[in-house]
Amino acid sequence: MANESHFETIYNEHKNIVFNMCLNYVLNPEDAQDITQEVFVKVHQRYHQYNAESATLKTWICRIAINHSLDFLKAKKTKKRFGFLTSLFHPETNEPIASAVELNHPGVQTEDKEAIESLLKIIYSLPENQKRQLLF
Repeated sequence: MANESHFETIYNEHKNIVFNMCLNYVLNPEDAQDITQEVFVKVHQRYHQYNAESATLKTWICRIAINHSLDFLKAKKTKKRFGFLTSLFHPETNEPIASAVELNHPGVQTEDKEAIESLLKIIYSLPENQKRQLLF
């Protein structure tokens, strides 16, 4: 980056839109604030790679924000899955917990499963960008 005052101007002009965009993806103000900070660190580090002929500065920054938000959601989903798997084993011995074999989610009653399956089929038939908005 050429100078710090230029970066400060860029930050001040774009911080609100980046925060709101991140918030729309992650739905948590603290996470959105963290991602916003990471976005501007990346903007500062990679400003020399910005090509004004391919996109406006705002578009470039928004693309970085979207990618960081999606990466955050993927990492969060992976942690949940991994956490679920580790909860199936005793922490000391890594042996399977016997009661985990009969795992049953209490939040979904049998009669609701059919309705949920139907809803998910509809959601998964949507275009990718609409699906992402509903599932995240």
